[in-house]
Amino acid sequence: MTSVFRSDYAVSMSDDLRKRRAESVEGKGRARRAWDAYAAAANRLRPKWVDDSLRQLALRWTEDMLGFWLAWHVYGGFEGLKRAGWNERTIYRRLKRFRLVFKKHPDEFELAGVTLDLEKFWNEHLRKAS
Repeated sequence: MTSVFRSDYAVSMSDDLRKRRAESVEGKGRARRAWDAYAAAANRLRPKWVDDSLRQLALRWTEDMLGFWLAWHVYGGFEGLKRAGWNERTIYRRLKRFRLVFKKHPDEFELAGVTLDLEKFWNEHLRKAS
């Protein structure tokens, strides 16, 4: 029985699919055509205000997350935000959301092209406050 299994396996392996190439990486393109037809219909039916609303929401969320990241560094992390008057639950909630969105803790996240000069920030802030 073992030899039969091995010979069946060998026969099935001799049918190398690489010899019978598909027309493209999409195969015959059936799934792609179905998706394109669905997407075209959905985009025609979706009102413009939906796209505008989603764009505004994404902008607000991005501002919120980057603002949290900046506040995290300006105030020196969790304890600093608490001293600045942030509610502990708010900090945890924003920390969780930040990590879900950016896949990193705010201490580890780096924004390309942005360098924080906290000493300059606080000196300017204190100068304007006095």
